[in-house]
Amino acid sequence: MNKAQQNNWIFIDKFTKGIKTPEFGRPYTATIDLRNVNGQMHVEGMLSIDELTREDLIEIEVEISRRGFKEYMYRRFKDGIEKTVKRKIKGEK
Repeated sequence: MNKAQQNNWIFIDKFTKGIKTPEFGRPYTATIDLRNVNGQMHVEGMLSIDELTREDLIEIEVEISRRGFKEYMYRRFKDGIEKTVKRKIKGEK
C-alpha cells in the first residue's frame, strides 16, 4: 500500500480503476475497481461490453498479486441472490 504525507494529511492508495484498452486514451471495453478494504482486496464494478475472458481474469489477478495480495473477494448475483466469493490466486500459497 502506497502512502504519502503532507503536513497534517496522510494519503493512502486504496482504490484503483482498471480499464481494458490496448493503449491509454483510446476507447475501452471494460472497467474494474480494485479496493483495499481493511487489508483485503475487493473487486467491484466489473463492467464489460463483452464477456470477460480467462486472459482478462489472469491479467486482473496478476495486478492484484503485484499489489501483495494472495486472494480477493467479489460479489456476484444469480437469480436475484447476492453471493460473496473469496478467490485464491493460482500459484499463490
